[in-house]
Amino acid sequence: MNQSEIETDARPGSSESERKSTGSTNDPTRTIEYIHKGGGRTTLHLGPNSSEKLPNIQIGDQNIMMVGGTGACSRRKSKNNKKPKKNIEAPDRPITDAECDTISENLGRDYKKFSRKMGFKEVQIEQIEMDYRDEGHYEITYQLLRKLRNLGKDKLQDVVDTLQMIEREDILEELNII
Repeated sequence: MNQSEIETDARPGSSESERKSTGSTNDPTRTIEYIHKGGGRTTLHLGPNSSEKLPNIQIGDQNIMMVGGTGACSRRKSKNNKKPKKNIEAPDRPITDAECDTISENLGRDYKKFSRKMGFKEVQIEQIEMDYRDEGHYEITYQLLRKLRNLGKDKLQDVVDTLQMIEREDILEELNII
């Protein structure tokens, strides 16, 4: 392979990965090989007409390519597609046991994000995680909500605002608040 057949990665300053393209003028197929920084390898074999018009291809670490359409399959959220937040008014009272239960059942892994927004320090979250790690997310969330109650910081409006902030309106629907 001669030097003209090797292209370096398109990212500025990158020399850790390479794209190699092979194939002669007599060979109807073309192969593009990408060696990832972590040692992985991507190989593409292109058909006979690929030399006339190369397809749109992205090869590399953590690239996302949307083919046709508006990108409904994209894993990234578009900031323009976010719905404006509704101002949800909740009764001025502490959360009930039933509401604690519903939140604990539905919050899942978002309990950390929720707890941080509710004002817990990282050390407090970690302590409850350590104490209840064998019980799962439900119990960790329930204990965090219990701690909020003991501190007197369990106002329903604050919980509603926090659930909206972390985009968990589904839980508000479960609570029959929206």
